[in-house]
Amino acid sequence: MDRTWIQSKARQKTEYLNGVKEFIRYATDHMKPGTNKILCPCHRCNNYCSRSADAVVEHLYTYGMVISYTRWTSHGEELIDHDYNDDYQDLTSSVNEIDEVNEILNDLHGPTPLYDLQDEDANYDHVDRIGTLCWNRIHLLD
Repeated sequence: MDRTWIQSKARQKTEYLNGVKEFIRYATDHMKPGTNKILCPCHRCNNYCSRSADAVVEHLYTYGMVISYTRWTSHGEELIDHDYNDDYQDLTSSVNEIDEVNEILNDLHGPTPLYDLQDEDANYDHVDRIGTLCWNRIHLLD
């Protein structure tokens, strides 16, 4: 949903007027049951005052909407609206790509020895060497 109209200083333009109508429609569709007022997101009220839809329209035309109020959380909109399955798929895809790169590096240069970094008695002098080996492997591909 395009909400660039919120930042518009030309409140008499069709884009702004239609945006206000869209907001009022959304806000009234998500009103709490048994109420006939909504929070007013104009610069003057800043979502602190409840008013009738007609009064909110008048305020938005007169004072403009708070320009940072692009996610209408005080009017029923969810704070997060992305699909977690997509994020999981992206993460899985990234992990698979890293595995593929490691496999290619192992094919080219042999496996990098892994050490048990959880072992309290281990000597960690080799950690810098492993970092250097990885760095060198990566830059050999350039």
